[in-house]
Formats: sequence, C-alpha cells, structure tokens
Amino acid sequence: MVPFKGHKILLEAVRKLIDTRPQLKFVIAGDGPLREELSAERKRLKLEKNVFFLGHIPDVEDLLAAADLFVLPSLKEPFGIVLLEAMAARLPIVATNAGGVPEIIKDESGILVPPNDSGALAAAIDKLLNDTDYQRTLVNNAFQRVSTEFSIKKMVDLTDELYQDCLRRKPVA
Repeated sequence: MVPFKGHKILLEAVRKLIDTRPQLKFVIAGDGPLREELSAERKRLKLEKNVFFLGHIPDVEDLLAAADLFVLPSLKEPFGIVLLEAMAARLPIVATNAGGVPEIIKDESGILVPPNDSGALAAAIDKLLNDTDYQRTLVNNAFQRVSTEFSIKKMVDLTDELYQDCLRRKPVA
C-alpha cells in the first residue's frame, strides 16, 4: 500500500458505486506504509462493510479464484504481473492506462481508464457488473492473450533471443 498504487482512487470509486450497489464487496490484498491512512479513509467514506484489507497474501491464486472481477487502480505501474495472474484466472479486468499496463491490456482484454479518475474507474466497474456478455468477451480475449503472448515458452524464447543478440554484438572499445 503505497501512493502510486492508487488505493485512494479505488476507495473513491467504491463510494460512488455503493449508493446504487450496497451489496458490493471489495478486497484489497497487500500491505504497506499507507495501511492506516487507507483504513481511516475507508472509515471516513463509510465503507467498512464494503472494503476489506487482507494484508499480505503469499499465494493470490485462491483469492483470484474467488473474485468476480479484478481492479488495478495504479497511478504508475512499471509492468503489472498481477494483471497476468488475473488474466490467467479468467477475471474481467479494469485497470488504469498507466506505465506498462497498456502493453498487457489490449485487444479488448480489459477496460483501461485514465489514472487518478475515480469516476471513470467506477463507471468501468459498473459497466462490467451490468454486462456479462462483455465480461465474457474480455475474459476470453485476456485468457487467449496471456496464454500466447505471456506463456513460459514465449518468455524463455524471447529471453534466449535477447541473449543470442547480445552475444552476436561486437564489444564496444
């Protein structure tokens, strides 16, 4: 729980959604220096019955299997391996168009929204909750993408290709 992960924006988005969907539950896995501040913000927004902080989860597989959708509200995100995990778990995804996220979420494999925009985040979550056909399209595209573009074989082949390229280059004097 650090500022660039955008948890405050997620809490603001949840507040917007709860008025019309009071039954919604959000879980936030992880820990960090903002835990107390985010807990206070959750209380200020009256979200204690809707948002739960789970702390550090060493194996997120079971958590992802129990989820209905995945949200990554980051303001900055170098790559976002957790997105690959969510894609492999066949979850519909809402993420911010920040850092390396657009390299992962493309070709209708998730919904991208501007970073730091709780209204857009809430609207995208609401869209997914209202449209199961769209959810299925995103999930199928995401699973296909993670299976082909981010498979272990593909990553090994790309790493090998990079090493081979480095070996072919002449050293610079």
